[in-house]
Amino acid sequence: MPDENPPEQLELFAEPAEPAAEEGRSRLLSRLQALLPGRTVELTLTDNLQRIASVRPIADGLSAIALRLDRSFLRAPDEVLSALIRWVTGRARDRRRHLNTIRQFFTQARPAPERRTQALKRAPRLIAQGEAHDLDAIYGELSREHFDNRLDASITWGRRPAAAARTRSLGKTLRGGRSSIRLGSYSYASNLIRIHPALDHSQVPRYVVAAVVFHEMLHASMPQPTPCRGRRSLHPPEFYQAEQSFPAYQAASLWLEQNLDWLLKRC
Repeated sequence: MPDENPPEQLELFAEPAEPAAEEGRSRLLSRLQALLPGRTVELTLTDNLQRIASVRPIADGLSAIALRLDRSFLRAPDEVLSALIRWVTGRARDRRRHLNTIRQFFTQARPAPERRTQALKRAPRLIAQGEAHDLDAIYGELSREHFDNRLDASITWGRRPAAAARTRSLGKTLRGGRSSIRLGSYSYASNLIRIHPALDHSQVPRYVVAAVVFHEMLHASMPQPTPCRGRRSLHPPEFYQAEQSFPAYQAASLWLEQNLDWLLKRC
């Protein structure tokens, strides 16, 4: 029987939204759903000021769509949301008119000084080329082979912890306390995948890094999780089923299990 409380853990997950943000997203989703009766809408809110709105079909035609909208749409009036829906579903010759309505709202909701401040504050420095592994190359291969090139997430190596933080973590381990390493994360707000730099080493097989990236790309491909009975399921059964379809899943899981101590020393 496996240990239900292992002393050390490997973590890969998506960052959930704050409760208040989730409440606002749910209200906006309800308003959008009312404008699209009989269709399914998946909604993700972002702070991507370069791409204020994007849509992709997730079923034949537009019977189900995934929308990514800037957070300013939380306070959009009904006429703007109506223009947004017409932009998504209308005829090509009419879309420019609806797009102008959307842009006019966005310009007022996000004034230029705010957009510049947000861009400077939120834009992370992306470092995909590591010493041993190129995350852009891995992401590109996985996108083509498993996601039909329909994802638009960014990817970067995370920052290495400061020396003092590493010392405290190792101290806890030496005393027999718990220790864990977050190998990857996905932020719905910034549409960004971060991979722990401990994996950027020639001793780490490329398929292991690919498995971690694949896990986070699955988060990016699925709807933002919503609370159910006060709890939020980041990894529903369909997530695990999709993850285990990755060809190197078993081999990567075994390698990570066997090399956990070595990875922890690199944190």
